[in-house]
Amino acid sequence: MNKMIYIAPVLIVLVLISILLFQKVGSLKLSFKPAPFPYLEFREFKLGSDISTIFTSKDFPSKPMIVNIFNSTCIACIREHPQLMTLAEKHGITIYGISYNDNKADVTNFLNRDGNPYEKISITAPIYDFKNLNITATPTSFILDSKGMIRYRHKGIITKNAIDKIILPTMERIK
Repeated sequence: MNKMIYIAPVLIVLVLISILLFQKVGSLKLSFKPAPFPYLEFREFKLGSDISTIFTSKDFPSKPMIVNIFNSTCIACIREHPQLMTLAEKHGITIYGISYNDNKADVTNFLNRDGNPYEKISITAPIYDFKNLNITATPTSFILDSKGMIRYRHKGIITKNAIDKIILPTMERIK
């Protein structure tokens, strides 16, 4: 019983601290903020494609656009695809696609089944090096300004929330 006299105040203080911390964490507002990324020029490249014409970074239009790096068998890329269709069809955003480590048959089946949001698309060889852009997985998307400078990098799935809170405001800001 004597030990409880010493333990009870400690337990009460721990419970009060836990309640205060829980209230503080619960009141935090989550928001999307673009990760800092230097305004780099999208490195010059030339990719061949059997799906569309060959394009290079010099072929990018002189307007804001998105470059989406994906793989037709990537589950996250498949989940992202409806949002890319929305960006292209509803918002008129130009999207170039780079299908990383893929093959013509898989990409063609994927686009025929789910639609093609890409103005141009290329398939990379497995050895193509994207390390300079810090690409560790697909999907990864870049918003480029009219001069081909990377203004935002989005790692992972572009969600409806990301479209509303990040993609569209960024595109509007760099027009």
